[in-house]
Amino acid sequence: LNTNPGGYNSRRSLNSPKFRRHPSKFAYECRFPPHFPRRTDRHIAARGPPAGLLAGRHLSSGLSETLKAAVVCDARLFSLVERHAGEVIASGFQRPVPEATEIIRLAIDIMLKELDTNIFENRSLKRLMDFGHTFSPALEAANGFRFTHGEAVALHMCLSTALAAQLGILPESDRDRIIDAVPACGLAISTELFDLDLCRRSLHEAELHRG
Repeated sequence: LNTNPGGYNSRRSLNSPKFRRHPSKFAYECRFPPHFPRRTDRHIAARGPPAGLLAGRHLSSGLSETLKAAVVCDARLFSLVERHAGEVIASGFQRPVPEATEIIRLAIDIMLKELDTNIFENRSLKRLMDFGHTFSPALEAANGFRFTHGEAVALHMCLSTALAAQLGILPESDRDRIIDAVPACGLAISTELFDLDLCRRSLHEAELHRG
């Protein structure tokens, strides 16, 4: 689940045998006319995909990004995902209707609010929405992109959550809730591909990108 803040930009990226969606840049010419309402989130209908359109794995992958936003921004969204992930995925976001619709609406709203003031990434590269996106690109590449992006993000979230608890930044009860929510979304919580070298390389890449 993702959104484009205000419709004011689109990202261009390249896929290659060694990289996915990298490098990325904003296409500034792809804008709505000046008279188009800037806050397009007010005009978005929060709906799930038509029944049967996406396989469960891809629904889980999309829900991973929603879980990411919930962990860093919204306790209510986290609670909805925590309690209803299984039914939402099994039904293709068709049931339960109020909760599935609210999960989508909140996920869109959070993304818009977080990115709206920095949609061209020219003010800061340190953003809450980057949670789960430090180690995950290297993790995707390490297994030949057999992980979906959302699966890699979920694995990164688990690692970061465990590290935060180990460092005393995050209460163990919160750690357990976050990690328990990941398999509830149909996602794995660990992989043997995580090693010290991968993490070091990922941190170096993140430093170069984010400053």
